[in-house]
Amino acid sequence: MKKLLLLFILIFPILGQNVLADCQIDFMSKYDVMDSKALSVHDNALVGDFYENSESYVKEAISYFVRDIRSCQNEKGSALISNVKCHELIPGKVYSKNCIAESEIGYFFVSLDMLDNVNIIFNRWD
Repeated sequence: MKKLLLLFILIFPILGQNVLADCQIDFMSKYDVMDSKALSVHDNALVGDFYENSESYVKEAISYFVRDIRSCQNEKGSALISNVKCHELIPGKVYSKNCIAESEIGYFFVSLDMLDNVNIIFNRWD
């Protein structure tokens, strides 16, 4: 029994990494990504508000691009985003807000331009 438990403990993390590797491969294949990729979606396609609740909005914007990739969904059906941080690049100028979101497959820089385009730069982890 102890050997079976030990085997499970050793194999389970490897299986989890394969799922993440599948997500990264599937995402990179769908959007023709080599190391990084620029993606864009208009604000009208999203429900949230970038300036009111940036963290939720960034997760929604990234989910827009991974929603059809099964290997990139967790048990709750959302993208594998682990951390989002946003800052005004020019203090006091809300339009200069930029966010970085970390995920298991790479990280995303997210900003909203003055024409309501959500610009996302994806960079894969090496």
